Amino acid sequence: MHRYKAVPTGGVVLLLGIFVAFFPAYAACEGKATLFSDDFVNPSLAWGPGNKDVFRGGKYTMTVEPNATVADWPDAPLFSGNYSVCVKIKLPQDPKGEAGSGVIFWIDPLKNKQGGRNLYMAMISPDGFYWVAKQIDGARANVIEPAQSDAVKTGPGAVNEIVVTLRDDRGTLVINDKNIGDFSGQPSGPSHAGILAGAPLEKRYQVEFSDFRVIKQ
Repeated sequence: MHRYKAVPTGGVVLLLGIFVAFFPAYAACEGKATLFSDDFVNPSLAWGPGNKDVFRGGKYTMTVEPNATVADWPDAPLFSGNYSVCVKIKLPQDPKGEAGSGVIFWIDPLKNKQGGRNLYMAMISPDGFYWVAKQIDGARANVIEPAQSDAVKTGPGAVNEIVVTLRDDRGTLVINDKNIGDFSGQPSGPSHAGILAGAPLEKRYQVEFSDFRVIKQ
């Protein structure tokens, strides 16, 4: 089961493998101002990869080896307060694929005791599941349990939009304009935000990201 395996190492990272808050969700990636955006046509130098071949045709394409995950986030700016993290994702067509891809947020800019980063993840998988998880000092736990939903598009060429709206220590997950659920967490203060792609045990995946934005609420 790959939904829970993650070992962040910082920067561009390679990863192996409720309290309900009642406040309005933002169905679309909209707000007061854009804090950071990248359409990946002319990608920001703030992203980690030195090999810019990962940026093609307005997409950030992550190639993920079996039983692994790749994550990246811009090294500037840091975000705090009320904001949304948004991205569009094209997953491989794999009806049994359990590996998650999505956005990562509340990424502590300082390394933890294990040398990685504390962070939260909002993910979807090719088999139609979604979940939110956290990894703090190497310990992993779900904050929204994995569940299957028709909000996650799984057809050929399907593109999903994930929006995580954060208000102080509370968050809301929206997938394709559908409010999936609310959660609470422990932001580290000013934090990074980025993207993550995973692959299952036996397969190599390519996951395409587009239209990454962080919007002030």
